[in-house]
Amino acid sequence: MGSTGLTRVPIYAILILCNKVKEILPMDPVQLTIIVISFILTLLLVLLGVQVWYILKEIRTAIIKTNTMLDDAKKVTGTVGDSVSSMSGVISGIKAALSVFKSFGKKNEDEGEKYV
Repeated sequence: MGSTGLTRVPIYAILILCNKVKEILPMDPVQLTIIVISFILTLLLVLLGVQVWYILKEIRTAIIKTNTMLDDAKKVTGTVGDSVSSMSGVISGIKAALSVFKSFGKKNEDEGEKYV
């Protein structure tokens, strides 16, 4: 008999608790389920929105870093291009000087043949 008395107390407590819940929430179980699922889905969508926000923020920082890298590469290629153009100017100057020396050398040879 002692075991039946112990099992009846929790059952009565559960029935009393269920009656209290029915008094607090006087709606159908289907409506309650829909409301609970709506709250859970809203919470999940908010968390998903926050994660998308962080992903977009990371993409923005990656794009900014890529832009700075491309700007630096533009500066480097501009510097290399300037040095190559100045080098070509030096080479053309050397060619001009050599052609001048060659023309003086040919004149001296021509004059030397006249006297011989």
